[in-house]
Amino acid sequence: MKEQIQDGEATGELTPRLVKREFDETLVSTIVKHLSELALIGIVAYAIDMMIVAGHEMGFSFPDSISQSIAISIYVLWMAVKFKAIKKHVIYQSWGKGPSADPGKAALVDHFLNFLVYSIAIVILLDMLALNMGVALSSFFAIGSAGTIIFGWATRDVATDFVSGLALTIADKFHPGEEIILADGTGGYIEKIGWMHTGFRCYNELKMGLPNTRLLKETIRNLSRCKSCQVVQTIRLKYSDIPKIESILASIKEEVKQACPSIITVGRPFRATLRDFQDDHITVVCDFHFNLPPSGDLYWDNRQKVLQAIDLAMRKHSKEFHQASSYTSGQINKRSY
Repeated sequence: MKEQIQDGEATGELTPRLVKREFDETLVSTIVKHLSELALIGIVAYAIDMMIVAGHEMGFSFPDSISQSIAISIYVLWMAVKFKAIKKHVIYQSWGKGPSADPGKAALVDHFLNFLVYSIAIVILLDMLALNMGVALSSFFAIGSAGTIIFGWATRDVATDFVSGLALTIADKFHPGEEIILADGTGGYIEKIGWMHTGFRCYNELKMGLPNTRLLKETIRNLSRCKSCQVVQTIRLKYSDIPKIESILASIKEEVKQACPSIITVGRPFRATLRDFQDDHITVVCDFHFNLPPSGDLYWDNRQKVLQAIDLAMRKHSKEFHQASSYTSGQINKRSY
């Protein structure tokens, strides 16, 4: 049977499964599903009303409008869920597909609008319940001043993190999947932005939840949004190499330029310069910028090409002078952004 269905899909023949799938994707099917859900909610509300009537007959006391209030609550929540689904579909159609797709931004906007949808639903629900239940609802929410202070003090950190999560969403500092560097130098990837905490995966694969309050206050470097990078290399030469230094530096720049097509030579530093005199050597600093993001395989491959180009330039000059220049490759500086 499974093979027949697959054959029908491959040949375009109308099998029962294909017909059902095509119908499920039509506007008529969507309307029918929504009407059936509304009818089901009506049946549930009617059943609750019957239970309340039975309770009255058994001697239990309920507010007169309790069944209507329950029905209103169910309908409002159903509308919120449906609006949430429609909103998510529109967002991912706009930002989640196509050549300019940005799934991280889509998730962030969806996250923020979820808050608005539920907030509006709660406000509408409370307003309608207040009209139907009157004093009962007011007494339910009546909390003494002392209780309010105690509750507010106990939940102040939770409220702060919640507001910070909302502020992070609005500020658009990062999206899920982006690579960032924290203020203390810790690097990693954003996995999920929650209302209280943000999921963070370090380079060593350790995962942790960062409080949204901390992320909102810290200066964060977002590597995923950088379009260019820098590679700085420090090398050492002998004092006897000073007469040939200009030729060596020109050779380094030429080799790097040929090895790295993405190098920027206008508007950014493109330098290989004699930088300092030390006790037993001179220092040369090579500073190059590239039209590449400062993370990922492209960055690391390009950095390797820079080192190989510098080494090739030095080897060429050691053959020309018939003796090797004593240079020691310095440690590459941390990535600049």
